[in-house]
Amino acid sequence: MIRRASLKFAATAFGVALLLGASTQNASAEEETYKFGGVFTLSGPASFLGLFEEAAVRLAVEQFMKGDCIVESIPKQPCDGGGLKIGNKKIPIKWTAYDDKSEAKDAIDDVTRLLEQDGARAIWGPRMNDADLAAARILEPKKIINICSICSSPVMTIGRKMGFDITDTGVIEKHGIGAFINESPDVLKSHGVDPKLFEGRKRTAIIARDELYCVHGAIGWDEAMKKGKKFNFDLSKDVIYYPFGTTDFAPFVAKLAETKPDIVLLDVYVIPDMLAIMKEMVKQGLDWQTGKIVLLGNDVFGLTYFAGEAKKQGMDLNGGYAYAFAEHDPALAETPALKQYVQIYNDKYGKTDVGTSSPFDRGTYDAAMWFLFAIEKAGTITDNEKIAAAWKSLKLKGLRGPEEEFFVNPETGEPTGQLYAYEYITTFKGDQSVYTGLNYHKDIFYGQWVYGSKLPKQ
Repeated sequence: MIRRASLKFAATAFGVALLLGASTQNASAEEETYKFGGVFTLSGPASFLGLFEEAAVRLAVEQFMKGDCIVESIPKQPCDGGGLKIGNKKIPIKWTAYDDKSEAKDAIDDVTRLLEQDGARAIWGPRMNDADLAAARILEPKKIINICSICSSPVMTIGRKMGFDITDTGVIEKHGIGAFINESPDVLKSHGVDPKLFEGRKRTAIIARDELYCVHGAIGWDEAMKKGKKFNFDLSKDVIYYPFGTTDFAPFVAKLAETKPDIVLLDVYVIPDMLAIMKEMVKQGLDWQTGKIVLLGNDVFGLTYFAGEAKKQGMDLNGGYAYAFAEHDPALAETPALKQYVQIYNDKYGKTDVGTSSPFDRGTYDAAMWFLFAIEKAGTITDNEKIAAAWKSLKLKGLRGPEEEFFVNPETGEPTGQLYAYEYITTFKGDQSVYTGLNYHKDIFYGQWVYGSKLPKQ
């Protein structure tokens, strides 16, 4: 589903601009081109994420300029081709993207370049969590809209008016998978999950890369375990973090084994790390293939592609002891819109380093189209406050769900920039990712790290 990206992929700037004869009836101060750009990891260890994210935004811009949007907003906004419809004008779009090479310093340099040299009015990314906070401090005071579709970090939205996280977050993810393991036996059984799977299990632990997404995720897991009251978890002792660049995971898995877990949350999304940790877990007695422990993971862990990669290394995810969460509606997998999109995407990128379509690029395409529709609804390309408000008021009939919307802060009644996501619980059968039928929505949006005004202590 996702092919390993070449680490030699060069830093690239992409531009899409198409001019159409525009009416001059509406005399406005709007500039004649809408410029926005992004910072993506196009090379380095996380390039398999950045390549398809950038490609999906670029495709969305191209499709919008052609008037072939595939998805639509609710209420519907124009997608007639030629640019953004602002009053009686069609404003062309210029998209520019840079490669941060998996380096936080380069990411911030690229953010600055987009602002000061390229005149970007909105910036996509950076995705890397250690660059998110620095970017927020640059962009928020300048009222620059900041977007990410795979950051999964509360940094994008907590305490921000211009931040948009068009995905779930590490906190929300853990609330979802935590609700699953705390589910009643009757509900589990009705969805084909043997309730005995969790009987007698008490201790949970996490192994994760030392980064903001995982720190937030551990907080979410702690909240979920306290809410469910069935399992034990000590936030100060039961999280094993390993640093960026780790290649020998044996010492960290040894620390994990010392916690004597019954359930392990593998909060890692870099595939080589995931495979190495899972092999080491089996070596050290944490055998998730035989039911010694239950292994939980994220949406990368839950991919059919990942099951295939694990099988190549002699590991079997089909035993019924591995479960994941995903924010993408499995029931939409065969819709005409999705088939049309996948065909276009694969024809364009399938034989390149980007690789074939996955749920992640589809969610990114949704996010980009949703944003462009919001600009049209706002009726301006210069007033980001109006654009942000318009976006938060729109819903999307997209590839990821029939009515995507933003979460409303229960304390203020104001819409946030956080996607109001579902978490769909998946497992594996026949080396395929399969949906259990269990999903969680309203009941996972709780706590100050979902809708508060201040970020948790780092």
